[in-house]
Amino acid sequence: MNFHKMARHALATALVAGALVAGFGAPAQAAESTCNSKGQAWLEHQAYGTKVPLYNTSQRCKLTPGDGEGGYNAGVEGLQYNLNKCMRPMIIASGSGYTDLRFDPLVEDGEFGSLTKNALIKVQKYVNRYYGVGIATDGGYGPQTRSWMEYWDGSECGFLSLP
Repeated sequence: MNFHKMARHALATALVAGALVAGFGAPAQAAESTCNSKGQAWLEHQAYGTKVPLYNTSQRCKLTPGDGEGGYNAGVEGLQYNLNKCMRPMIIASGSGYTDLRFDPLVEDGEFGSLTKNALIKVQKYVNRYYGVGIATDGGYGPQTRSWMEYWDGSECGFLSLP
């Protein structure tokens, strides 16, 4: 595990432990807009990720099954691209303990259908198992999934830079 992944894991563990000791969960957040585009966003390893799902220019957006259905959503296409480019190979490279989480390459068509939802659920389960966290495994793309996914920058994958 590289330094950034270990640091992210340690931070997540500390936050969860702190919330449990204090007896409360995370504060309610304002609803996020549906991602409607894809573009560049700064990654932790000092490069721009490409085709990151965005709402206009903000990476703070969500996607749910059905987005882009019957049409096209550029944010969904960005999600599919990064699932194929980073998360799918990462799960495959993780070895035999993760074979149940492998998924076939997604068609990058901008429609959030059942194949994209199922792939995202597998990614969420992978994150929980690999990093020992407890993000929702609902097949939606929101703050938790966004912060634990990796994104392609043209030569390697990396986490979004923490705001």
